Parts: sequence; structure tokens; C-alpha cells
Amino acid sequence: MFTIDGHTHWRRDPGFVSVRFISRTRTGTVDREELFKRPDVQARYFDPDGSKMIAMMDEVGVDMAQTCPVDYGLALGESDMDMWEINACYPELMARWPGRFIYHAGVDPRREYAARLFEKALVEWGARGLKLMPAAGFLPNDPICYPLYDLAVKWDVPVLFHAGPNPLMKSRMGHPFYFDDLASDYPDLKIILGHVAGDWWRDAKLVIRTKRNCYGEIAGWQRRHQEDPAQFFKDLGELRDGVGADHIMYGTDAPAVAGIPLKPFADALRNLPTEAAKYGVTFTVEETEQIMGLNMARLCGITVPSSAR
Repeated sequence: MFTIDGHTHWRRDPGFVSVRFISRTRTGTVDREELFKRPDVQARYFDPDGSKMIAMMDEVGVDMAQTCPVDYGLALGESDMDMWEINACYPELMARWPGRFIYHAGVDPRREYAARLFEKALVEWGARGLKLMPAAGFLPNDPICYPLYDLAVKWDVPVLFHAGPNPLMKSRMGHPFYFDDLASDYPDLKIILGHVAGDWWRDAKLVIRTKRNCYGEIAGWQRRHQEDPAQFFKDLGELRDGVGADHIMYGTDAPAVAGIPLKPFADALRNLPTEAAKYGVTFTVEETEQIMGLNMARLCGITVPSSAR
């Protein structure tokens, strides 16, 4: 089954990220050198040539992965590299592993160069979308974002948002109801609510059900599946009943969600008709194919190989 992980983050080296993001703390002194040389940090976060990502994808059975930088700088402190430099690394990743990655540009819309960077990413770097992190300090319906949305509509590419609570930054900024305003202002913009807003997923369901240019991507839900499979399948069934399988996408947020194996989650979703039926929830093979890759391929303009159909 053709599979796209709709939400991953490749980070080449420590220059890509804020110390506060890696340390997961907003206060206190952090020894940068000690933090970045820790074996667990090196193993989890940094991947100089993308080979760790490819190995993970091959193990899980993922054909392609959407991957993107996230601009935390204005909220958590700047990384060593600026967002121009970070985004410019992604064409090299795609060239090294042709056909395996879908690049979404990432930049905070409050940066004066944000629209110029996104346009360059679309024109020269092969971007197929944009990733935004409202919890860093802006609302998704703030007009400061509109030049980016204008470009996304012009190029017919989606915008993937972190939606829902965030442990380090301003969760309120990612509440689903702000996306309702955005979807009303930009009815032609393809809006993806990452994580389906996490614990606010039922609010996200209401927005996606009424604003059909919105979609839900289930990165992070592997924790739900691991902790309570019965409830996971019931919730996924409720989400499908509310918005339709054509508005749900598989994703993981890898490698950010630590300690949870990715393969059991992917295998359970790939076998959704059988696995969900154990808990009284019905899914069809067609719905499963949509969730696992066809929906993301459609939104990003990816041609699915005939051999995978």
C-alpha cells in the first residue's frame, strides 16, 4: 500500500535547532556543548545525510515522507543557522534520496523575509508546501501570515500547521477555531491541521467538517494507539464519520515522538479494516489507502506510481 508519512522533521545537525527545543525547558542554564554531544540527542535528532530517516522509512514501510524545518527562533531562541540556510539544505536531501521526500518550507511569518523565502523555496528548492508553528507566537488567522497564504494558493500547495497544545509555547495560538476563521478568509487554501489538534481533536473535527478546505493529519496519535488501541480505533472511526476518510492523513512527527515504535502504528493503520474490526469499528480498504498516502499525494501534487495503486 502506497504510504506517505505526512509529518516528519529532518535535522541535519545542531545548527538546525534551538537549545531550548532540545532541552525541552524555557528556564535555567543549558550547557549547549554538553547537550548536543549526548548520545541520545545525537541519535534522536541529528541525521547528517538523511540515512537515518531512510532507514526508519524502510523499516516502517513508508514510500515517501513529508519533511520540513520548524521556525522556533522567535519563541525559544535562534539556532546557529538562520532559516534561509536551514531551508536551503533540503534540496540536497531530496537530491540524495530521489523520490523519497516531500519538502515543505518552514519560516515564521513575522520575519520580514518570510514571503521571499517561501517563494524561493517554491521556485528554486522544490517545496510542495509550507509548515507553520502558531504556538511560537502568532495566530493562523493573523493578516501577517496572508502573504504566505497568497503564495500557497497561487502555487496550489498545502499549509501544514502545528495545531493543538504545545508543551513549550503558546498552545492557545493553535486552537482549531482560529483555523475556521482562516478557512473562511481563504476558501481555496489547503489547510492541514497537524496532530488533528491533539487533545482538541473533536474541536478540529467540527472545523474540518464545516470547512472542507481543512484536513486532519494524525501525527502523535501513535501514543493513543500504544496506550489504548480500543479507544484509538473508536476515536479514529468517530473522526472518519465526522470529516470523511478523504480528509484524514497518516503522519508521525518522527523522530520527535520518542519511545514509541513507529512500525506497530503503521502496520495497524495499513491493516485498518481488520484491526479496527476487533473493536467494532468498520473501515474499508479504499478509506485505508486514502489515509495512508493518497490524500497527502493529492494535496501535494504527487503522482502515485502505477505499481503502488
